[in-house]
Order: sequence, then C-alpha cells, then structure tokens
Amino acid sequence: MGSSPAGLRDSPAGRRGGATPSVRSTTGKSGICGGEGGHVVSLSKCRPSAREKISVVPLDNVGRSRPFFPWRSPRLSPSPAGKDEDWRRAAADLSQKLALANRTRDDAMTEAARLKSSMAELEKKLARLETHCAELKSAVQGWSPAVVRPVPVELFVRTVEEAGGAVRRLSGALLALTGQADAGLLVAVEALLSRTFYEDFERSGFEPGSGDRTLDPVKRTDENLATHATFRKLTWDDVLSRGTRHYSEAFSRFCDRKMSDVAGAGGGTWGRRGWPEPLLQAFFATAKAVYLVHLLAWSGHPPAVIFRVDAAAPFDPQFMVDVGGGGGEVKMMMSPGFFFGSSVVKCRVILRRRQRRERTS
Repeated sequence: MGSSPAGLRDSPAGRRGGATPSVRSTTGKSGICGGEGGHVVSLSKCRPSAREKISVVPLDNVGRSRPFFPWRSPRLSPSPAGKDEDWRRAAADLSQKLALANRTRDDAMTEAARLKSSMAELEKKLARLETHCAELKSAVQGWSPAVVRPVPVELFVRTVEEAGGAVRRLSGALLALTGQADAGLLVAVEALLSRTFYEDFERSGFEPGSGDRTLDPVKRTDENLATHATFRKLTWDDVLSRGTRHYSEAFSRFCDRKMSDVAGAGGGTWGRRGWPEPLLQAFFATAKAVYLVHLLAWSGHPPAVIFRVDAAAPFDPQFMVDVGGGGGEVKMMMSPGFFFGSSVVKCRVILRRRQRRERTS
C-alpha cells in the first residue's frame, strides 16, 4: 500500500485519464470489487444491484443469439367439427373398400363352388366313359366277324328284271282302265310307277321312318332269304283266299301304302272307280316283285345300294343303259340301278333325241 502516486501516474491507466480512486478494505479480506462512481463493494457481496439487471441470452455455434426455449410457438389446432368430418370420410372410404372386398370374396367363392361342381360332373362322365370303353373292349374281344352267305348276283339281277317287267305290265293295265293307249304315255307312266314303288328302298323296313329290325347281319340274311323263298311261291289265289296280312304284316302294309300312292299318282283318275281283278292282280305282281328285290338287297352285308339319276344328267354308259335309242343327256329314268357287292346293275334311262342343226352359209 506504500506505492507512490507517481507510480500510478506512469501506468497506462494513469496516462489515459484522471486519478485512480483509492480503494479501502473494510472487511480485512484480500481483493476488492470496484465499480463506477467510486462505490466500494466487498468481494463476498459482489452481486448486481437492484438497478442492474442481467440478461442471459444463449448463442448458437456461429455466435448468433437464439431463443432460450427450444420449442416453437404452438400452431392453431383445427376445430372439432373439421376433425369429425375427416373421420367420417375415412370411415366411409373404409366401408366402401370393405364392401368391395366382401363382394369379391363372395364372387370368388361362388366361382369356386361352380368349378367344384363342374369337376365332380366331369369325373362322373369320365367314369361312365371308362366303363363304357371297358365294355366295348370286352365285347370286341369276345366277338368274331360273322360270315354272311353271299347272295348270287345272277339271282339279284334276274329279280330286278322281273320287277321291271311287272311295272311295265301294271302301266298298261292302268292306261287300259282310262281307255288310253299311247306309247309315249306308257313310257311316262312306267317311269312314274317305278319312282313310286322304289321310294324308301334305302330303309331296311321299306317304309318311311323305319329302322333296322335285325342288327346281326347273319340273322338278317337268313330271315330275308327265308322270306324271299316263301314269297316266290306266293300266288294271286293265295292272296285272294287268305289275304296278304296272313303271310306278312310288313308286306301287307307295303301293299296298302303303294296302292294309295299309285291311286293318287294319276291325278285322281286311277282312283275314281274300283279296280277290276286284272288290275288288282297286276298290282299284286308288281308289289311282290319289288318287295323281292328289297329282300335280296338287304340279304347282303353290307346291303346293296340303290342309285337314281335325274333328268338332264349326262349319259354315263358305265352306270346307265339307254332303252330309247336317243343320245346326249337323260330325259327320264325308267328304273333305278344298284351297287350289289362289287357288281353294278345299271339303271334304265331314256335319252333326249339329238337335233341336227344345219349350218347356213
């Protein structure tokens, strides 16, 4: 404390300004805290006065001041009505998605049930098919091809020719009934009666809608040949005494149907009056002859095949025979032809006459 004022004046503080105030120790402790205006304060009481406020402001990394509290000021929360509306929209959206998912699930379950039912039905059909195939296999293994007696071709050809002659005689008898005797008309009537009697020849029962009465070819051949032998001996007197039904129900139906067709084929002229016995006898002979052809045709295996030609068809000598002496194309068919095994029975036709045209210069 014995330093001189000159020493203080030589200090930098003394050079800057006025005299340095003296410091007194009132407590006896070392160190003082000096303030402006010459206040003397003890170290133990070195606190800010009521007039001096301390502001503590934290700094960031670059030395700038930042707010003391780390949280931001709260925003304004939405109103309760807005929250309810958002919840309702979300709930409606979820309900729609749930309903769509339920429908998709139901559709998938329905389709799965349908497929399951279809698979069960297919399994049943497959089982039935396998059973049927096994039955067919066993039947084929136990069946041996039947040997059918061949029908002589000469017998069949002779029977076809006899039927053609019977049709020709019936045509003359019908024209005699009406008092007509024209050669050209006789040919036309014969062609008409031939078409009428050979209609439905392709059917085994020789009648419309009939099916096969006997499927076994051997049995069918034996039955038809036996009937053919019986009918060959059948006479007009036998029919007058017992009737056709006594000998065969099928032949009786055939005669009734063909008589009705012939009566209506002449435009009603042949059915206006009763038929005399010669006409009835000619009709019986024709029906019998054509029926015999059918019996022989269906005695073979496979059966004989009938073929016909239309008017204006080109003449083919391999399958046709001309009975009119014409040339060129077919005018009318007199009787059908047949494929009998490997043989061909030609059909009888009349051709149009060729007309020669003179060339003019």
